[in-house]
Amino acid sequence: MGIPLTQALSIGTYVLGQHLRGRKRYPLVLMLEPLFRCNLACAGCGKIDYPEKILNQRLSVDDALGAIDECGAPVVVLAGGEPLLHKELPEIVTGALAKWPDDLAVAVEGEELTDPSEEDVRRWVLESDAA
Repeated sequence: MGIPLTQALSIGTYVLGQHLRGRKRYPLVLMLEPLFRCNLACAGCGKIDYPEKILNQRLSVDDALGAIDECGAPVVVLAGGEPLLHKELPEIVTGALAKWPDDLAVAVEGEELTDPSEEDVRRWVLESDAA
């Protein structure tokens, strides 16, 4: 599967801008983990071995969107843990989509969901609550 033209142009424009500014190092992809908890117990991962206090930590919507703004990377991936377990994920996705409509992905249980809509995310969060 190829990279969509809009995403390639967006990233290319960003990289060109960084080069024109003389920057040698700059972020290209932000892998943001809005929470650490996961509902799986994959061999070799080890996240389930952390204490509940750590597993229950979550980024607020403001903190998540602030981190995205601060990083400035042209591509944002919401990962984790399992991001669908975050109760405010729809708000995080909505805020991120407002700024990065072509360059946002949500990585869930070993899969990547590209082009997530707010409606899709709300449905996924509700389905993960029911599981």
